[in-house]
Amino acid sequence: QRKGVSNLAFKKWVAERNETHDWEKDKVLEGVYMQSRIITTENGDSNMYTVDVGGGKLVDVWGKAMLDSFFKNIKRGETIKITYKGKEKSKKGGRTYHSFDFEHDEDTAIEDNKDIADVAEEIIKE
Repeated sequence: QRKGVSNLAFKKWVAERNETHDWEKDKVLEGVYMQSRIITTENGDSNMYTVDVGGGKLVDVWGKAMLDSFFKNIKRGETIKITYKGKEKSKKGGRTYHSFDFEHDEDTAIEDNKDIADVAEEIIKE
């Protein structure tokens, strides 16, 4: 044992999972874009996006084609609003896809050296 370590009060760390946004229950997601990551599932890799919706609550959003295209052009810290319009059929090929409307405020994007959590807190307070 290292000197002094045995006196520490260790607590077990448990990974917290954010709630996953359900587009059928809540058609609008509004908040501050925090981060993206790749999740490996049994169906392959998928993008997961995290949005701070206020009150200390983070919500995860699974990537879909339109969402991936939107988030690819969004910077961390931008205030976003995504509205789910339901499933639509494409004019070419007749495939069904999830349709969304997107809005964002690029003036809230953060500089690379700022902490994203501090920026989100500032924006939500306004």
